[in-house]
Amino acid sequence: MLHSGIAVAGNSISRDSLFRSIGRKIENSSFYRQVLVEDIVTVLNDGSKCGVILVGEYGAGKTFLARKAIAQLGENVQLVQIRGNTMAADIPYGALSSLLNELDEDAVGNPLAVLRGLTTLLRNKAHGRSIVLCVDNAQYLDEQTALIVSQLTANGTVRLLAACEDLARVPGGVVGLWKDGLVRRIEVLPFTADETAQWLVTALDAKVSRALSEAMWEASGGNPRFAEVLLPEQIALQTIVQQDGIWVLSGKPFEYSAAVADTVMTSLNSFSAQECLVMDVLALAGGLTLDHLLGVSDPLAINTLQQRGYLDITKGEPSRVRIANRLIGHILRRQVPVGRSRDLHRDVAAVMAATDVLEVEELSMAVWSVSCGLALAPESALRAARLANASGNPETALSLVGVLRDRGNRLEALGVEAHALIALGQTEAARRVLSASDLDADHLPLDRWVELQLLRARLAGGSDTQQPNPQAILDGVAAQLARGREGVDPLSLAGLYEDLVLARAELAIHAGRYLEFTAELVRIQGAGGRPDRRGHAGRLLCKAQMLTGRQTQAVRLAREMSAQTAEDGILPACWDVADSAILLAILTGSAAPARAVRDVAMYSCTFTGARAAAFGELGEGLLFAYRGRTQQALEHLLPAASQLRQLDPDGTSALAGAAVAYAYALQGDNDRALQYLNEGNTPTGPLSRMLASACAYFQVLATAELASKEKAIVRLFSLADQERRCQATSTELLFVSAAVRLGSATGAQRLIDVASGIDGPFAVQCKEYGTGLLAMDAAVLTTVAEVAANCGDDLFARDAARSALKFAADAVDRNQMRAAQQIIRGSLEKLASIKRSNEDGEALTAREQEVAAWAAAGVSNRAIAAKMHISVRTVEGHLYQIYGKLQVTSRAELKGTFV
Repeated sequence: MLHSGIAVAGNSISRDSLFRSIGRKIENSSFYRQVLVEDIVTVLNDGSKCGVILVGEYGAGKTFLARKAIAQLGENVQLVQIRGNTMAADIPYGALSSLLNELDEDAVGNPLAVLRGLTTLLRNKAHGRSIVLCVDNAQYLDEQTALIVSQLTANGTVRLLAACEDLARVPGGVVGLWKDGLVRRIEVLPFTADETAQWLVTALDAKVSRALSEAMWEASGGNPRFAEVLLPEQIALQTIVQQDGIWVLSGKPFEYSAAVADTVMTSLNSFSAQECLVMDVLALAGGLTLDHLLGVSDPLAINTLQQRGYLDITKGEPSRVRIANRLIGHILRRQVPVGRSRDLHRDVAAVMAATDVLEVEELSMAVWSVSCGLALAPESALRAARLANASGNPETALSLVGVLRDRGNRLEALGVEAHALIALGQTEAARRVLSASDLDADHLPLDRWVELQLLRARLAGGSDTQQPNPQAILDGVAAQLARGREGVDPLSLAGLYEDLVLARAELAIHAGRYLEFTAELVRIQGAGGRPDRRGHAGRLLCKAQMLTGRQTQAVRLAREMSAQTAEDGILPACWDVADSAILLAILTGSAAPARAVRDVAMYSCTFTGARAAAFGELGEGLLFAYRGRTQQALEHLLPAASQLRQLDPDGTSALAGAAVAYAYALQGDNDRALQYLNEGNTPTGPLSRMLASACAYFQVLATAELASKEKAIVRLFSLADQERRCQATSTELLFVSAAVRLGSATGAQRLIDVASGIDGPFAVQCKEYGTGLLAMDAAVLTTVAEVAANCGDDLFARDAARSALKFAADAVDRNQMRAAQQIIRGSLEKLASIKRSNEDGEALTAREQEVAAWAAAGVSNRAIAAKMHISVRTVEGHLYQIYGKLQVTSRAELKGTFV
């Protein structure tokens, strides 16, 4: 049984019943763009304008908004509805036929008679109420109807509520009302990503993962009508499923039925032949540079489609043009007949033949060739498959592998296939691909054999003792390269050595040996033989730099790599979305290297795209948990954990579970904290050293809240020692700072020492914190707390202020005590969900807080007593308690404390 009354019978779900259930929830919801509804109602009520024209693409929700507005107006208005359509667009008064049938024949002889007759008819129906004329599909009104509508509106007989897809196609009579300022134009835009997420929560009456909301937004293009059709269908196909009561993606690609296709094609009915050509070409090609598109289509059609919001044109050189709505592109690609597809492919290929072609176009043209049955040379298919893998699109890579297999090129395809399967989490399938008996060095070219061996090494090891040792595999590759092979030129051999170094560096970093290959990575990143090798080396170098205390260098390198990718016109490589360096940067509050912007196909409704979105949600949740924002942390971590249980074969959901346990422990919800803590102790797969460290970090902090802080401190220093042996100074700092914040009196000097060797704001903050503790200087610690609070790290601010309060109390320094308490109070207000302790100072009761607020505002005791309906003596008693708790002696000091 699915959540919120959406029933499942075995594996089959009634799509129609789902559709109706979702429709009812949306219809009855109040979230749906209520601001726009209020705008419409205000215009129709206040008389400042004669009406409203809603302008938006097909399915944007114009009719729905109009219906909501009319419902809000209630029975105070007389509603009259007419609707334009293509059948009646050329028939005089076609849209008014139902109203004209109520008039005498002599009242329809000319426009003036029609206007008089309709004015009388509508006023008689209204019985003194305001008349609202709703006009749907105004772009299909005939000229005569448009004239009557404009006159009825202008003379005040009706207030107009019209809707259209494109104002430029609406007859001049109605458009004139807007140009003359008589009616207001309101744009109804597609959903934003956030609105799509809200829509899903409303439709499903449950939480949803970010991967799901982004997938629905990308698949529908933010079009509410498309989303409404897609959602029940994907649930029925189990592309969207429930995990732990949260709706998530299952990892299967979205599928689109005939019903979805019909809905999409209906939205395109108004296109001209030239506009259809542009859309067909872009759908089949997946996007083209503007120059290439202009070579096969009409510039005016391109301009019109862009103005109507159907095309996205990127800035920069060269500009690329794509269909804005991904679903439209997908459906159009399926609808174009094979013969027309081949003709268009030849036209586009002819234009490209004389120009430079971007990698993204090279890949999309290869995919297009396969889809329309054109011959694709094996070397072109292989290169395109490699590009697909490199850009995070393994599904496309597998489709191109099929072409290679069909043409007897099985051996060439094996590496690409295994790489794609690994990216899709299908590690056992990848092992089977690589287990064929004819894949030894004697049967394969050297470059192909090396590629397969490196993939085997990537799959080896882990908790399964039956798997070969990855280091042994790489040593075997090194021995084979040292022997060389006849016919392999030195340049190719050098490239294979670079591949081997990258594989060894990746294995070393995964195991926690972060600096072992730094020099080689710097060399390859700067002067490697191919862009993909330089990019791979750069990403590994970023990770090593982040983990070993060189965050500034890592961020700079990441930016340089991103800029170089764009300048070279190559596909952006897919960042490892579980990248430990990114997680560390999030935890320490440093800027993290962002994933390169994806130009093609790595959408959230694909497996790799969904994992990327899930790790993005996880990263934000970890940051909130680290900073003590427990409610926000749980809002991110719970959906991320559920999503990762579906998608992550490496057990990274254990990290989410550990952070969830910590968030619940901070809130004082011990039962839930213990539940997630136990789940986090059993990851489903081998974790990298960094992810294991991150898990341990949150687990130990959770146990500190649940049980013994002293034991947690000992464990944190032990973990810090392990990180030091790996030269992972950034994570060592994280563990040491946690131990000191829990109350370790002996750790301050180590905190200073470790932080001194690391760059970045977090290290500076930790160093100052340690300095203040060693000197028992409340003023320094108060400054540290203020800096942390300004950076949004209110939990660190609370901890530093607690230390400041203790030292200030020992020194009987009332000014510093007040300052520290003020920071603690401010932090706890932001960390509203966490439990409090005696270290936070004496807390004001709710009554005392109210009295203090009035007194700080300068209100007299007598006036406070009157406002609160208590005696003056009681007010004085509260103030006595307040002054003692806050260490103030006057109202002036109290006012300063409450500023």
